[in-house]
Amino acid sequence: MRLRRRLKLSVKGHKLLKDKLDELTRVFLEMLGQNRGLRAECERMFALSRDLLVAAYALGDAAVLDRVLAAPGCEGGAAGDGAVDGAVGEPGGVAAARAPLFRAGVRRILNTEVTTVEDVTVTVPDDYSRAMTPTVLDEALARRADAIRGLLRLSEQEHILRMLALEIRDTRRRVNALEYVLIPDLERDIARIVFKLDEADRESRTRLLKVKEILA
Repeated sequence: MRLRRRLKLSVKGHKLLKDKLDELTRVFLEMLGQNRGLRAECERMFALSRDLLVAAYALGDAAVLDRVLAAPGCEGGAAGDGAVDGAVGEPGGVAAARAPLFRAGVRRILNTEVTTVEDVTVTVPDDYSRAMTPTVLDEALARRADAIRGLLRLSEQEHILRMLALEIRDTRRRVNALEYVLIPDLERDIARIVFKLDEADRESRTRLLKVKEILA
């Protein structure tokens, strides 16, 4: 009876894990398609920003543009003083001033904990002279800010994909262990016990018949 209960629980657990595996795979493939589209969009936005910057250098003074692009708040796209969640460097330093501002969150996808990027703020610098720079520079900086936002979303999606892939791997291992090891072993053990019990029952019946024949 104990083996039969274990077999019943194993079959039920296998079904639940198989359903989880199917859903994880569906979500993974769906997000993979979104990831490819977002990656292509990021590459397009960075290429557009690069082309616009090339045009700006062709139309404007290279020294002035160098000073604008080297100013804090331009390279990473966010300006400000104080510590920044997404920055790498000393609080209040140049690295903090140039880094995009965002907050790391946590959510669960099918019981898998993943880190998310939330409240993204990428500021386009506007503290430079419009009279000394070509108008195409404004569009170049705006497109680069859009590309950085997309890059943060892309990093979030790729992290989620990695976590889902690990969960799919672990779940598949558990499903295979149940399907090809534990459940067959339990079924063989149950069959062997049933066979021995049937054999013992036949031997007992045979002995009873011989006793009856002797007594008769």
